Amino acid sequence: MATGKEKGILTDAITEDEQNLLVELGKRLTNGHPLCMKIKNLSDTAMVNGCVAPNRGIIHSVLPASIAPNSFHCLGFHKTRYSLYGTVGVVAYDVDNFKLCIMYGNPYRGMNKAGFLWCERKKEIVRKFDDKMLEIGTTFYSGGTMKWTSSYSPDEKYIAEGFVSQGDPAYLHIHVRNNNA
Repeated sequence: MATGKEKGILTDAITEDEQNLLVELGKRLTNGHPLCMKIKNLSDTAMVNGCVAPNRGIIHSVLPASIAPNSFHCLGFHKTRYSLYGTVGVVAYDVDNFKLCIMYGNPYRGMNKAGFLWCERKKEIVRKFDDKMLEIGTTFYSGGTMKWTSSYSPDEKYIAEGFVSQGDPAYLHIHVRNNNA
């Protein structure tokens, strides 16, 4: 686990308990190409109106309607039973006046990806929205080292940070916090 702060990014904000929960979740995802996502809300505002739009694969967990400040939730995704293609889609939450869209993907072994897009709160998230996010959002891919990627809300009040691991299952860590933290 990395420690210290690098360019304001919280590289030491993953606890052993959080990682253990993701690992345990990954063991239950047996259809292949699983992705385990942790969304950690470190902001002073609840993340509300949660929605998910899988493009490929299925969600294994119950998506919470909201994530309270200073709490986190873990989600699991995996491919459909007889599909060769893995899991790809978008999870979204309203944060204050904006919608934070989180793209996730483990389509093929070694091709793990994720991304952020801040948009208007009224934006509807539908299947194949991840294709649009590849064009206009902040996208990042797995690599050999833990590298965090950041995206600021349009008013720069909030920052979403994350990284996705290489491997199968893929582990996607997302942290949302106030920009002044």
